[in-house]
Amino acid sequence: MSIYRHIPAPPLNQYVDFFWYYVDLSPDHDREHVLPDGTFELIVNLQETPRKLFHGANSATYDAFERGWISGAHSKFLVIDALPRSSMIGVHFKP
Repeated sequence: MSIYRHIPAPPLNQYVDFFWYYVDLSPDHDREHVLPDGTFELIVNLQETPRKLFHGANSATYDAFERGWISGAHSKFLVIDALPRSSMIGVHFKP
């Protein structure tokens, strides 16, 4: 498992807080709560397996995202799947 984070140089750092990347992440749980933080995130899935955004903390229903998505500002936590051997890259924008 490898996790990387890069802070961009000017002028991009006016808009982008950081870039992130992880490969072969294997969490010991199957769902994660993403807390609201007032920012936007551009996320690219580097695997063929679609990622799931569940409709609630204990919900069996979900929306699937194949290659990428934008996560915007939200007022409550989101519930996503946590797959073994995940690989993703993203851009975390400033508020």
